Amino acid sequence: MNAILIIAHKNIEQIKKLISVCVSNETIVFLHLDKKMQITQQEFDDLKRLFDGKLFFANKRISGELDTRSLVDIVLLLLDKTKEVEKGCNIKFKYYLLLSGQDYLTKPIDFINKELKTLYPKPLIDCTPYDKSNWLYYKFRSNCKLLQFSKVINKIPKKDIRYLFRLFLKSCIKVCNFFLKITHKTDYYYFKKNNINLYGGSAWWILPDKIINYILEEKEISKKWFTKLLGTFTPEETFFQTLTMKSDLKDLVEINPIDMIGQNCKTWAYFFDEDKPFKGHPYIFTENEYDKLIKKIVGLLENLIFLYQKISWNYWINI
Repeated sequence: MNAILIIAHKNIEQIKKLISVCVSNETIVFLHLDKKMQITQQEFDDLKRLFDGKLFFANKRISGELDTRSLVDIVLLLLDKTKEVEKGCNIKFKYYLLLSGQDYLTKPIDFINKELKTLYPKPLIDCTPYDKSNWLYYKFRSNCKLLQFSKVINKIPKKDIRYLFRLFLKSCIKVCNFFLKITHKTDYYYFKKNNINLYGGSAWWILPDKIINYILEEKEISKKWFTKLLGTFTPEETFFQTLTMKSDLKDLVEINPIDMIGQNCKTWAYFFDEDKPFKGHPYIFTENEYDKLIKKIVGLLENLIFLYQKISWNYWINI
């Protein structure tokens, strides 16, 4: 049995479609609805009725926001719920699959479950080690509170009279960062001092029960470094990677080269365009690319039809 964790924040009809392709005899879905999401009691009741016994909700709703611990807290809420269901229904989850409410499966759920059986207990998580030359450096080069403050003042528009004040504050932040570095008070040096190697990658992953249990055990112990990691900048892209690499299954993780910016796991579909340089994930399709996307889909279908005809022809010839 596998648990599918969904973080949803809009579009209830799309969420229904996603859940419908995720439920099976070997999967149970756990859903968190963002606190900011508008949903009526009728829509909520319809969800429960439609997927009765196959869908469970997080015990409370949190307002999720990028680059803050809120998204990790949501996942931890969902994991707590899985443990409640395991105990109450006397079942055992082998894998935990984290999805966004905006995702959709590109493979049938039975295919995914079958493949996971052959892979267990391999963690499927995009994992890049920290290095001063890669994107992770930015996540830990400062103090989280300073980075959050910098993010707020960056929202001040250039035409606003407060823009001069923004420039002044940014200069102050740079000075503070300089002193944090020379005094070894940045987030990076805290973790280095505590012998915790830092990793990062995609916020979406598939992790086995052994790693999930380890994370929840560390949560209960509530070590200072655990709380500190939750408070860093964009913890949704570093928290689970770092914890995974502290677990007993770290040797099963495929580590990315330090300069890699693409994903290396089975949790995404890779789209590429020869006319469009890679800028990271997710791949954003614009309305100008609609015809190009349709052309690729038609081409793929034509190739599949040709392959089917070729196999059928060879079968009859052999007979």
